Amino acid sequence: DLEKSNYILIKRNLTQLVQTTLDIRFAYLMGIRDEKLVFLIDSELPDSSNYSYPGQTYTDSDDVVKTFSTKESTMTGPTTDRWGTWYSALIPIFDTKNNEVVAVFELDFPAREWQLNLWNQMIPDMIITVLFILFIIALYRAAYHYFNLKLLSDKTAINEALYHSVFDQAPVGIALVNDKRFVSKSQFGNVNMNPKFEEILGRSSQELSDIQWSDITHPEDLQKDLTKFAQFKTGKINGYSMTNRFLRPDGSYI
Repeated sequence: DLEKSNYILIKRNLTQLVQTTLDIRFAYLMGIRDEKLVFLIDSELPDSSNYSYPGQTYTDSDDVVKTFSTKESTMTGPTTDRWGTWYSALIPIFDTKNNEVVAVFELDFPAREWQLNLWNQMIPDMIITVLFILFIIALYRAAYHYFNLKLLSDKTAINEALYHSVFDQAPVGIALVNDKRFVSKSQFGNVNMNPKFEEILGRSSQELSDIQWSDITHPEDLQKDLTKFAQFKTGKINGYSMTNRFLRPDGSYI
């Protein structure tokens, strides 16, 4: 699994989650293998002394094992293991085909900080108000980081899933357009058009970024295409298919 794009993406997201959410110390997925509880993915980097490699057995908590049978999210703690004392959130991950728990997502919060937060709720009203304001700021930061992570995740998903499995391998030409212009690499990276599309038109992606597709469409095909495209943009149709002739650099049409 270490070389699979899904593993790499989830590993990166768990690491970024811990780095951008101050209250969380560890985040990881656990599973059952050969009747043993093992780590599947850990938020720690491999060179960390706290890193748990995929397949490493975990024997310090019965609560995780119970989650596989109860199928319910729970908060546990304080629980002490070889890494420290924690309050933990346990969330079951289900196989949608049979509703069986295939993994447990765990978030560990340091017990000392957790208890300190509880104590702070009993201090005078003025300090509680200050903490509330700080909480709003932290919430704003969390939302900001969440959307950044989502954008990064979306871009990574497009690059790793679409580009490698569709764009680069497709035997047909594929290109993204924004109105009448071809989308440039600066907007979508390498997924703006595939090599087959450049081969068919006899032009590079860089050349096409400076050309409107209407300028290289055969005059006899252009008006029909523009009409359909206008209907698509206004929502009158969900999409359309047609055969067009495009002008190549040598003056021929394809």
